Order: sequence, then structure tokens, then C-alpha cells
Amino acid sequence: MIYSWHFIPFWGHIFMMLFWVGLFMLIINYQPYGTKKESSIDIAKKRYAQGEIDEQQFNKIKKNL
Repeated sequence: MIYSWHFIPFWGHIFMMLFWVGLFMLIINYQPYGTKKESSIDIAKKRYAQGEIDEQQFNKIKKNL
């Protein structure tokens, strides 16, 4: 006998929805091994080191963070 989704009890629908939402969240938040997100202060330090911003701007950014 072939069953369709109409025969799954109510809790089956809830668990299936939770499964797909969980899978979607894993895909959205996936980061390959060895990669990390840079913090805002690290980005500001890098910009200061490269000369994109001056010391006054760097200190202002640091104070705001």
C-alpha cells in the first residue's frame, strides 16, 4: 500500500517541519573548517595598518566598539 503525507499523524508533520527548519539553519550557518569571522576591531586594525584610516579615525572606531 502506498502512503501519502495525508496519512502521517499530526506530530509527524511537526517533526518533519522541525527537521527542515533545522537543516536550513545548518546550511545558512555553515562555515568551512579553518575559517573564522573577523571581529570589528580586527578589521579596524587591518585598515589602520594598511593606511586606509589614520590614528584619529582608528581611536574613534575603537572607542565606539
